[in-house]
Amino acid sequence: MTSRSATSVLAPPAPPEPAVSPVLGRVLLAEYLPALAALELLRTVYVPGAVAGLAFLALALCARLPLVGEQAAALLPVLVAVPVTRVVTEAVPGEASPARAAVAALALGVAVTAAARACPRDWLRLRGDTGWGEHAAVMLAGVPLGLLVHLLAPDLLAVTGGVPVLLAVALAAPAGLAAEVLFRGLLIPALAGVVGRWDVVVAAAIYASTFVSYGTPTASAALAVGLVLGWARRRTGSIAGVIGAYAVVMPLTVLVCRLVAES
Repeated sequence: MTSRSATSVLAPPAPPEPAVSPVLGRVLLAEYLPALAALELLRTVYVPGAVAGLAFLALALCARLPLVGEQAAALLPVLVAVPVTRVVTEAVPGEASPARAAVAALALGVAVTAAARACPRDWLRLRGDTGWGEHAAVMLAGVPLGLLVHLLAPDLLAVTGGVPVLLAVALAAPAGLAAEVLFRGLLIPALAGVVGRWDVVVAAAIYASTFVSYGTPTASAALAVGLVLGWARRRTGSIAGVIGAYAVVMPLTVLVCRLVAES
């Protein structure tokens, strides 16, 4: 008994299991990104088909959950939330109205909350790894970023025509802030376990894909926003700065669009 116990103690540990989860996660992303972009393009010609496709994409992702590893499993709820929010937003009739904005904000809030409950709580830290001074600098970066958005996509907020500026901002803010939490707060750390340092780039590409149906300039503006705010999110380690930057970008873009339209 003694020699057998000593042998078991001195025996080398078993080799670790191969880390296949990131590989499966990359395969999942390679399928997800083209599908999302294609469905957004389909929206330009056949909205019901695009909505049905987005719903099927969300269901297909849920079905993949038992087949992926730990890292990819952390990513799946966030990926599911993206087409879900697009489906519900498209299902709300009307343009810039309080009812549409309220339903869109509620849908985004529910989807983001469900995704957040499946993710580690520290992904949504406000304090982060840096001081509040750097968070303030990120927030101020919203000024040139808002001007860049208007330069790339001057008609981005044309639907706010006829609506007072403050009301237009109030209508867009809740859904926009929820989207910021989803794409920057949850998606970037979820991607980090699968694609490593490419997390910001892939997150920005997914974010821009949701704007493909609005045209290349708008998708380019979304990509620029995703890259800048994604880099800031990674650097600060929190969502406080990027939410502050969005709070500057949105009203500034609305105001510039309105001033240009009225000049």
